[in-house]
Parts: sequence; C-alpha cells; structure tokens
Amino acid sequence: MKLKTTVGYYFRDNRRAIAIYYAVILALYILAGVEYRIAEAKSLNITIGGFDFATTIFVFVLGLNAFRSPFGVFMQNGVSRKTCFTGFFILAGMTAVGMSAVDAVLAAAARLFMPYRPLIEQLYGDYGVLIALKGFVWMTAVNLFSVSLGYLITVLYYKMEKPVKILVSAGLPVLLLIVLPIVDAQWTGGRISRALGWLFEFVLGMKYGGLFFSALCFVCLAGLAAMFSWLGSRKAAVKQ
Repeated sequence: MKLKTTVGYYFRDNRRAIAIYYAVILALYILAGVEYRIAEAKSLNITIGGFDFATTIFVFVLGLNAFRSPFGVFMQNGVSRKTCFTGFFILAGMTAVGMSAVDAVLAAAARLFMPYRPLIEQLYGDYGVLIALKGFVWMTAVNLFSVSLGYLITVLYYKMEKPVKILVSAGLPVLLLIVLPIVDAQWTGGRISRALGWLFEFVLGMKYGGLFFSALCFVCLAGLAAMFSWLGSRKAAVKQ
C-alpha cells in the first residue's frame, strides 16, 4: 500500500510540470508549422526537428528535483528508504514510456504537415513505421537513463556538505571545459577526444549493433545510475 501511495505522490508531484511541458511543446509544433508554411510560400527549403530531445532534458530535470523534498516527506510519514527509491523508479519507468509514446505520436502527426525529422531520423537515417517503433524503444531507454542520471546527481549532492558542493559545482565545469581540452591538445595529441568520440558512437550503436544495442546500453547505464542512487540514499539522513 505504501509503495502505491509513494508512486501516486511522485505522479501528483510531476503531472502539472508534464502538462505545462507538453503545452509548450504543442505551441512549438504549431509555430514550427506556421514557419514552414511561410518558408514554403517563399520557396525556401527548411527542415524542422529535434523536439523529442527536449523530453530527455525535461526528464533529467525531473530527476534532479525528485529526491530532497519527497525524501523528507516520506521519512516524516514512516515510508522506508527502499519504498521511496522503488516508488521513484517505477514512476521513472512509467514516465519514460509514456512521454516517449506521446513524442512518437506528435512526431508522426507533425510529419503530415511539415518536413519534421525526429532525433532518431537525424542520427540513424531513414524514417518509417519500423524505425519509428524502434525509435520509441530507443527514446524510452534514453529517457530512462536521463531521469536516472538526474536522480543520481541529486542524491550525490544531497549527501555532500556545502563546501564540497561548491567545489564540485565550480570545479567540474572548469575541469571538463578548460583543463581537459588543454591537456588533450598539449599532452595527449587528441587521444582523449578520440576516445570520447569512440565511446559516444559505441553507446549510440554506430560501431556495433545499431538501435537496439544502443537502447540496451542506455538501459544498463540507467541500471548503474539506479544502483549508485540506492547506495547513496539507503542511509541518507533527513536534512532540514
């Protein structure tokens, strides 16, 4: 019963944000359609696409906001950490599947009125019924990983003391955006960037396996994020 209540709490906590998100996305589709008609009247060729990637960013933000406040509420009401964790990831799976399905329907509808290219087509080429179904599976896996990663980050930040949070928040961007490129250019001859490029292509299935292999990679990454989230949250203390 507590698990069902926990899932329901997460759903009620996020449904308004999801509704607002899709209202914005629908408005963007309409604006894109109007822009296409204007361009068509002027004999201009334009391509529109990538709105489905906005969902990946959105669910990442959902994950970032899914621990601190709900955790305090659940602890005050006698809900165990395991139930809290399990409830979130049940909701995360439902959200990944549901939003990926809505995005697939919106993309199919948009293609009836304008040359819309979903993310899956931009990455893997031709678009049709089969690739659209594969794309739904792939986007579900990507979105599941994204929300899991957001949750892991917020759990880790919750466990950190304030000085460590400041150090990580300031130091990590500097390390990735400034120090790493300098080291790669000056001392490794570009081997770091080539290795990261190879890893990126591997996870996307461009080296081996294609779409389904990529989906499996993202599911495994989501599983790792969930495992480390549990390790970080199972003994977490309630903070004011």
